Amino acid sequence: MSRTLPVNFTWREVQIVDEDGVVSRRHVMDPNPRYDNVAKRQFHAGEEYTLVIAEARSRKSHNGYFAQLSDAFDNLPETMAARWPTSEHMRKWILIETGWFDEKDFEFEGVHARRDAQRLGTFIRTEDEYARISLHRAGDRKVRVIVRRAKSQAMDAMRDKATFEASKKDVLGWLEHAIGVERGTLEREGGMSA
Repeated sequence: MSRTLPVNFTWREVQIVDEDGVVSRRHVMDPNPRYDNVAKRQFHAGEEYTLVIAEARSRKSHNGYFAQLSDAFDNLPETMAARWPTSEHMRKWILIETGWFDEKDFEFEGVHARRDAQRLGTFIRTEDEYARISLHRAGDRKVRVIVRRAKSQAMDAMRDKATFEASKKDVLGWLEHAIGVERGTLEREGGMSA
């Protein structure tokens, strides 16, 4: 199944003529013209769909968050500083650690299972330097490769405010706990350059 894309609608009052020629007024969610093809692909006549209002994310919150992470990374204690080469590595690692990831599972079987699993791991690493790749023995001559990729927090990938704010809170909270500061410190004091 392909990813469901957001569609902008306009709430309109329309006239509907039934088979007897009786005209009635109804309210409908009418897809805005530029979303018409997406709506036709994703929605089907006669099906029922739940409408949820997704509050748009704030650019200020987005920029502030990334500034807070950058400041935190620049001021990590020495015991943690060597763990991640960049603030982006740190952010993606913490996203995975806090459950904000997509996971794929591969299984290899046979004499060359371990070799094939390692090759897949190497290939994935060349495609995504931030992925967390683990190999697990799954029995005699069986190896599982579990790949976890951090969910994107980009504006176009994580569009609604609630989801972004929840992921942001989890990442900052994990980081505050790890460096031993009070909850909310990074948001209050960090990102002054934002």
